[in-house]
Amino acid sequence: MTVLRVIGWLLIAAALVFLGRDFFDWYKAGHWAATSAGKVWYGLSPGSLNLLQAGVERHLWQPLWSAILWVLLRPVWLVLALPGFILAFWPRHRARRRPHFGRLR
Repeated sequence: MTVLRVIGWLLIAAALVFLGRDFFDWYKAGHWAATSAGKVWYGLSPGSLNLLQAGVERHLWQPLWSAILWVLLRPVWLVLALPGFILAFWPRHRARRRPHFGRLR
């Protein structure tokens, strides 16, 4: 469970970096234009994005690509922050410990 929390905090940190980048671009350009998740993914690996689209449309379910595309058109900081908060703040279930009274003879 600790690994998931660390991943959540890393996603939140990445979301804050992208949000800061969007604010900086807003300050420079004078108008707000949030960077979409699809634009970032395409900048990192356009081939994998195209492969995902082809695979989903051909082998899974074509309307599913519309849902994925909807997510890819959202701001990248929102797409990263949402699962980050879920993973980082998911409630923990602690195991109940039985009291230890020493050795029984």
